[in-house]
Amino acid sequence: MVKLKKSNTIWFDNVPSHWSLTKNKFFLKEKNEVVGENSSDYTLLSLTTNGVIKRDIDSGKGKFPSSFEDYKVVSKGDLIFCLYDIDETPRTVGFSELDGMISGSYKIFECDENVFPKYIYYYYLNIDNFKGLKPYYTGLRNVIRPETFKSLSIYLPPYNEQVSIVESIELKLNEIKRLKEIEIQKLQKLDEFVKSTINNNVTGII
Repeated sequence: MVKLKKSNTIWFDNVPSHWSLTKNKFFLKEKNEVVGENSSDYTLLSLTTNGVIKRDIDSGKGKFPSSFEDYKVVSKGDLIFCLYDIDETPRTVGFSELDGMISGSYKIFECDENVFPKYIYYYYLNIDNFKGLKPYYTGLRNVIRPETFKSLSIYLPPYNEQVSIVESIELKLNEIKRLKEIEIQKLQKLDEFVKSTINNNVTGII
């Protein structure tokens, strides 16, 4: 049985006693490199409820700026945070599996080598699911100031445990995805049966 201790964060009552308390600023390094005139060399990315995805500039769908020069460079493994209009933003944290560029209004971070980036992603994704950053909002646009975000406290397990936690989460998520796909196939077949039944009865083929 895991021994627990009282948490000093607002999000959790208790955490494993061997987890260490630290702050974002001690393991997150902000990246501010912009693409400049080389934007055509980068893949355009977007932060969505389905994660960080590639956007198709040539599709004509959605709005695009007149210039991408102020967009930030994103590398595979980076964490992306949207720290403004948080109540209206579908997703405030993302983990990039792609190299590319994204709106300069986002904050891009890379983790210290002793911290597993995907653990931080799932940690803040969990908080984002119940809008747990709300106590730190300021101003009319519900902004979290950079200095505030960097000073937030977080409990970190040992590195190997971070990896194990992520593997456990993703194993379960993959199983849920598989079951969801099975249910979708069943619903599609049911929908086809309903249409066939209506058609056969309407045409007198019973």
